[in-house]
Amino acid sequence: MLNTPALLLSSIIWSLLWMIFVAISVRHFPWTMAHDYPPDMQQATALPAPSPAQKRHAALFTALAFTLLFAFAIATTLLAYAGRGASFATVFCHLWLMGMAWNAVDLLLVDWLLICTLASPLFIFPNTAHCAGRHDFRFHWMGFVKGCVAMSAISGVLAVLTFGLMHLTQ
Repeated sequence: MLNTPALLLSSIIWSLLWMIFVAISVRHFPWTMAHDYPPDMQQATALPAPSPAQKRHAALFTALAFTLLFAFAIATTLLAYAGRGASFATVFCHLWLMGMAWNAVDLLLVDWLLICTLASPLFIFPNTAHCAGRHDFRFHWMGFVKGCVAMSAISGVLAVLTFGLMHLTQ
């Protein structure tokens, strides 16, 4: 049985962490995020090629961010089901719902509200507020669909790791 209160809390915190990491990436490592924006926005921002030092910093930030995100997901799931004898299906569903919650927040809050509607400087590249692609809701919908596939795969991997850790710690 799913631990709904733990699922809701961990989903909210996980989504906030993702939003923070995306905002930092857009501001400090924009070339790592350019593929997530419509083509006219990519062209309008005219990103220079990153230096070797910038590439190293981006790789370090990305590695740390994903380590923190995945460790958070595993730790909160372990805590939610500690001593409950949860099945693999329960663990997978918990992690999958966390992933889908972030994917929905990314589409509805980040993409459609903050990028397409409000042009929040936290989430758009400089010199792109005028671009037609900023209002391309379909582009972001397709990103959501791709995100569903990616989050399903990530949830599967995290579920295997989490379920394994649950049985190692018993």
